[in-house]
Amino acid sequence: MKRMSNPLLRSKAALLFMCVAAGMSVVMPSCKKDDKESSQPAVSQAEVATVVNSAVTNGGVAAQTSAAATTASLYLGARKSAKTTGDDCGYTDEDSFQFSSDANASTTFSIDYTYKFVITCAADQYQSFNFTFAAKTSLGTSKISVADTSAATFAITGLDDASKNLVFNQAFDNKASLISKDGSGNSFYSTLKYSATDVTVSKTTLQIISGTAAVKITGITTTGKSFSYEGTIVYKGSNKAVFTITGGSSFDLQW
Repeated sequence: MKRMSNPLLRSKAALLFMCVAAGMSVVMPSCKKDDKESSQPAVSQAEVATVVNSAVTNGGVAAQTSAAATTASLYLGARKSAKTTGDDCGYTDEDSFQFSSDANASTTFSIDYTYKFVITCAADQYQSFNFTFAAKTSLGTSKISVADTSAATFAITGLDDASKNLVFNQAFDNKASLISKDGSGNSFYSTLKYSATDVTVSKTTLQIISGTAAVKITGITTTGKSFSYEGTIVYKGSNKAVFTITGGSSFDLQW
């Protein structure tokens, strides 16, 4: 089977669209219920949701999932049309790419990706695609700027013809800074850990259709106050999810 060079780059346009869309939604994620905190926290639930939203949408988990699903789909399609199979078992590839918004855009962003994947087989059939991602992203509006670094590992199964969906098991670590430009909110640094089991991605649309992820976010404000939150992300399909803080509010995510 002819090997494809850098198939992940074929999804660059989709990644770019997702990052632009993220720039429109990252500032004010929609809250599903009133925040009933009895005392003023170091960082509000809404501010934490902004960081989670950026980590998921702004070149983060959702974009990387779509890119990995695109790559797996390209190999599955190529294998079906190939006269021979098996020569791609154990194949690995890696690359990097960058793109950014116009400097004068009202919402600015930049993405710097590196990736690597390995194809594993069993009995000459695809068993899994194992991806690692590393990224640096930034996003800026008139009110805030967010800059982060992330590292992720994805294992993709569900590759046989009988499965309608790809299945992702994911670990995603993110370190971010959120700076308030107009003083209307806190400026802080955060560490986010994301873990998901059996997130399903349609083989037809290559979009997340269901799944749940556990999220823990800790950090410190620029004034030295620490904070810690835990919660869950539930994927709803149609490029939507809900982030719910344990014992707190729920926020809509969209990309």
